[in-house]
Amino acid sequence: MNHRKITTLTAAFAGVFAVSGAAQAAPWALPTGPTGANTRFGWSNGDHPGGVGVVTGAFGTPSVDVDGFHFIDEFGDMNFHAQVGGPTVINSKTRAVVDVATSVPANALPLNEIRVVETGTYQGDPASFQVTASLQVFTFVGNKNTQSIALDPATFLPDGTWFIDQTFTFSDLAAFPLPGNTFPNIPLTKFKFDLVNILHANGSTAGNFIEKTSAHVYLPEPSSCLLFAVGTIGLMRYRRSASRIH
Repeated sequence: MNHRKITTLTAAFAGVFAVSGAAQAAPWALPTGPTGANTRFGWSNGDHPGGVGVVTGAFGTPSVDVDGFHFIDEFGDMNFHAQVGGPTVINSKTRAVVDVATSVPANALPLNEIRVVETGTYQGDPASFQVTASLQVFTFVGNKNTQSIALDPATFLPDGTWFIDQTFTFSDLAAFPLPGNTFPNIPLTKFKFDLVNILHANGSTAGNFIEKTSAHVYLPEPSSCLLFAVGTIGLMRYRRSASRIH
């Protein structure tokens, strides 16, 4: 479980979602496609939204397995490269609906956690680069059920690589709802995720660059211990209620 403080999006950055959603989206390409299923979950509406200033499809086509969604340029269509003297800002977004009811076979276990891992390379002074990443989750439970989280800043390593690795349980998300929203503190059977990335390359040295080489949206398998704990808590609450009645 991630116990870091969750930083919700500022109004300006949250506007990226609204602007991006206004334009034509590009569905995930085959062989993955916008719809599919495995034994853990089904997915639908997989696409790359467009918008003003947005590079549609920069994430490329993901591969999908029981662990989640993997944007690793497996199909040669990732385009996340910002550099001094070239495009200095790359802004893109990808999204999908996850539904365990449409797994094959149907009705897999509910999910309770999302882990986002991103990696990349850079050339130049790390202080000249910025990775702005955020995750939005829409739960389909109730009327106001969206949570938007700004991911931690990227860690730049001396070998010319960088990474982000952050995990959120749905309990984490429920603890920091957006103003006017609520978020269910329960494992979910269906939700939509939106992953936004903006790469910035600053400075004056031509050719210095920052590039994203992978992005993963992991959906860890529910722990049997967690499920046991949920059942135990429910049993304890039942016993307490029964004792009050008697």
